[in-house]
Amino acid sequence: GLSTIIKRSQKTQLRDTLHEVDVTVTLNDFNKTNSFADISLTLLQNFRWENAIQNLKPRFVRDKALIFDYELESSFIAGNEYRYFDTRTLLVKTDRILQLDNEGDTIKAFLFTDVKRSFGSYTTWEDINGKAYLDNALGRDPDTESDYVWVQFSLKSPGDNADGRLFVNGSWAFDTFDEDYAMDYYPEHGVYAQFVLLKQGYYNYQYITSATYNEPPSPVFAEGTYFETENDYQILVYYKDFSGNYDKLIGFSSVKSTDHFFNR
Repeated sequence: GLSTIIKRSQKTQLRDTLHEVDVTVTLNDFNKTNSFADISLTLLQNFRWENAIQNLKPRFVRDKALIFDYELESSFIAGNEYRYFDTRTLLVKTDRILQLDNEGDTIKAFLFTDVKRSFGSYTTWEDINGKAYLDNALGRDPDTESDYVWVQFSLKSPGDNADGRLFVNGSWAFDTFDEDYAMDYYPEHGVYAQFVLLKQGYYNYQYITSATYNEPPSPVFAEGTYFETENDYQILVYYKDFSGNYDKLIGFSSVKSTDHFFNR
């Protein structure tokens, strides 16, 4: 079985910005030779692999319980709730869309210019942690009746460039740093902007800087990071099967930080 506690970082200076994930793995009927040393943990935040924490080994063993109790080694940048927009209908502008243009076969949706959230305070709202739901509000079959829309993302950032390249990101972008999702900076306007071709639907997104100097990708520049943020965390337990020369997945759990949060 898996038991998970998500809490504020134990490092005083990082208590307001990081989530620490502590896991206990109980192996009731798993009696392999040297099994404790051959078991490792992988942690994901919102099913993202680009900032995954991998190959964690148990710090302690208590009877058949393996204790993965780390500090920074099992901590994630908490980030912020995802931004959103809705293109399920293209007849009216929804609350995040400034302008809709229909030029022949090309449809453009201009989102309101976003502002940075790195110097404000945390504000809660319901998000879907980076996912997207493809849908057409006026169609019967969204798979075949939905249009593609050029969505313009923009972020106001006068005289303040990110350390590393800035990307619009979500699970719909496969959490990758592809050129299609790279934001271009326009210094004369103090704005990052980019058009991305997306099918109609309801989307979550955020702005992330690419990895630099061995640092993982980070939302801090544009989104800030607040311990109150709700994230989904995935725990994957692997056993090193030397006979088959592969890592075998023997346990999985997905937990919501707000359901397993220990505030101390």
